[in-house]
Amino acid sequence: MSRKKIFPVEELSGDSRAIFEALNEESALAAVLIGASFLDNCLASMLEASFIRSRVTKKLLDPSRGAIGTFSSRSDLARCLGLIDKRTYQDLEIIGGIRNLFAHSHLTLDFANQEVISKCNSLKYAEPILKVMASHYIEGDINDIATPNLASPRDRFNITVALISQKLLVDALGIRRKAKTTKKIGDVVT
Repeated sequence: MSRKKIFPVEELSGDSRAIFEALNEESALAAVLIGASFLDNCLASMLEASFIRSRVTKKLLDPSRGAIGTFSSRSDLARCLGLIDKRTYQDLEIIGGIRNLFAHSHLTLDFANQEVISKCNSLKYAEPILKVMASHYIEGDINDIATPNLASPRDRFNITVALISQKLLVDALGIRRKAKTTKKIGDVVT
């Protein structure tokens, strides 16, 4: 079985527009699975950029059998390494939970499901942006004929995925990969 490719940050960044369109236009199931998968790929790329270039890095990040091949383990490690803050980590955990609800339900779920609503409402990363957006619409901009429901669970999910993914990608671009070091037996490390 071939290993799943870890996408370069630049490629993921280039895919952002298509991802955001899918979040808004696809079914609830597709939006949740695509959004969580995109965040998973962003985390994998960020972690890969933090490690030395090595087969071991690829092995660890391999989703089929790697020690950090899951969304949850990648989120955990990114938090432990200080690559993401607590609020981001907490929302990643919630998004993982939402993804699991959709992926493991034998019935079709949507954003009107009470458990999904509860989880979406507990997402906090986008709160500052949502408050600014809400105040803009409350003031009533004449150019806004159709005011979106910014508090809807789907909007909260989509905006959170969009903001976190872009933050992960920008932060990953700033990581300087450590050079691969090889020491021979007997070398003294100082």
